[in-house]
Amino acid sequence: MSLRGDKSFLNRLEPKYIVLFACWSVWFVNFLVRMSVPVLLPSIQVEFDVAYIELGLMMSALTFGYAVSQIPSGILADRMKKKYVIVPGMVLFSLAMVGGAISNSSTVLILMLLTAGLGLGTYYPAATSLIAAWFERGERGRAFGIHETASSVGSVVGPLLGGYLVYAFGWREGFGVLLIPGLLAIPIIWYLGKEPDIDISGLKKQKIVLNPILMPTAVYTLMIMGWMAFTTFLPSYLTNVGYDDFSAGILFAIMPLVSVIAMPVAGNYSDKFGRGKVIFTLLIISAPLSFLVTYFEHWIPILFLLVTIGSTLFAAYPVVIALISDKIPASNRAGTFGFVNAIGMVFASTTPTAIGYLIDILNYRIAFLTISLMILAAAFTMLKINWDEGKKE
Repeated sequence: MSLRGDKSFLNRLEPKYIVLFACWSVWFVNFLVRMSVPVLLPSIQVEFDVAYIELGLMMSALTFGYAVSQIPSGILADRMKKKYVIVPGMVLFSLAMVGGAISNSSTVLILMLLTAGLGLGTYYPAATSLIAAWFERGERGRAFGIHETASSVGSVVGPLLGGYLVYAFGWREGFGVLLIPGLLAIPIIWYLGKEPDIDISGLKKQKIVLNPILMPTAVYTLMIMGWMAFTTFLPSYLTNVGYDDFSAGILFAIMPLVSVIAMPVAGNYSDKFGRGKVIFTLLIISAPLSFLVTYFEHWIPILFLLVTIGSTLFAAYPVVIALISDKIPASNRAGTFGFVNAIGMVFASTTPTAIGYLIDILNYRIAFLTISLMILAAAFTMLKINWDEGKKE
């Protein structure tokens, strides 16, 4: 095919799908990095001779930095082009990865991971607002479903890449290599992450109004709390019942792999049949599954349960985001997304510690029952929301 033919093909693509691809690329990098770092921690522990609590602080620093930057980056994204918020964040992340690679102490590394989290956190409120601006309400479920497959692919590739890097080279070289995808994402979002030709200058800037998003935010927070706790301790449960690390990793990867298909399907169904029905159905099905996992050790029933979790709990995420998008005005959409994601991530960052404590003093079954109750609470919170209500832009 000639270059002219390639240009003709690009010209025929709808701009909104080019923007969606640009956002997908950066979101993939975001999860690629966040899911690679845990695999590097054992080597870091050996070099710096630190306790497990310091390893926990490293991941908490990354997550906390990510949460803290949500609200300010969202507010800025409502006042300027989204790429002007995302790109500086990616630059900050890249600099932090360089700093992490040359860290001479665990304290410096914790600070670098905190900084990396601050940089990565600028993406989500700006990008979700950008996607919502390009896609009409009846298309957003599918659009967000496609976008969220990036998190699933990143969740699969990240641990594999991190494991290979630390095995073949070392954790410092791993930090250096993880810098490269971030650098590649910068020109993609800069040149392809364009704003729609919509004049919102006449729209009155509003403060974040809690009432219409209060219950959806509660659903989102409870769902993310359950998701983070389950994904944190599923591998350790599997190794506890006799699986080796490799087999546990393969079983874990089933969930994000399945969700690559399930997320856009769930989003598309929510466009047709309504967000509330789809979210409630997915959450009510997934709620007991994490608890049921603790009753099985054979790989066949565990595989079935994990496939179902990937098809339900993971798939509910983009539909909840679409629901929130439907209920907020365009003039402060990014700021609101930043607020919602910050609340969810702050609370979710506490659940691994709480669930780990339950495992220490009781057992996995009680701990995973608690996770199921979180997801069940998210499902019943959906009953407090008017499923037919939609906010016009």
